[in-house]
Amino acid sequence: MDPILRFLVNGELLEDKKGARMVRREVAKYVAIQGQLYKRGFDQPLLKCLRPEQTDYVLSEGCYGHHIGGKALARKLVRAGYYWSSMMSYAQEFVRKYNGTQFANKKFGEFLSRMGIKQKFSSVEHPWSNGQVEAANKVILHSLKK
Repeated sequence: MDPILRFLVNGELLEDKKGARMVRREVAKYVAIQGQLYKRGFDQPLLKCLRPEQTDYVLSEGCYGHHIGGKALARKLVRAGYYWSSMMSYAQEFVRKYNGTQFANKKFGEFLSRMGIKQKFSSVEHPWSNGQVEAANKVILHSLKK
């Protein structure tokens, strides 16, 4: 991010040829406005490029709803106007770290024991019977239409 910003603002390139070539190739995707780097998009507005220390704040303090998956969170951040290069993987890791196991963690178990509630986990015994419910609903809906 810094080499691209330095090139856009001051015209400075990296000293090594490989790095300079990379900056020249990538610089077309970005624009600098008042010292802030923004990423251009084909069908979206300019996205504000964030530094690593800013990403945690945006993810934790933003009103983006942490009960979604990492990819959905990354797409919401793009719609909000933010960008960083490892956004997708970082958002997935953040959601995994923040959400954990929703109702099977130690903190929630302690809360339930203080409330005098015993938690039991169950699973669907016959998941293949769901088609029967859908068939019955189809018959009821067909009768209602008549």
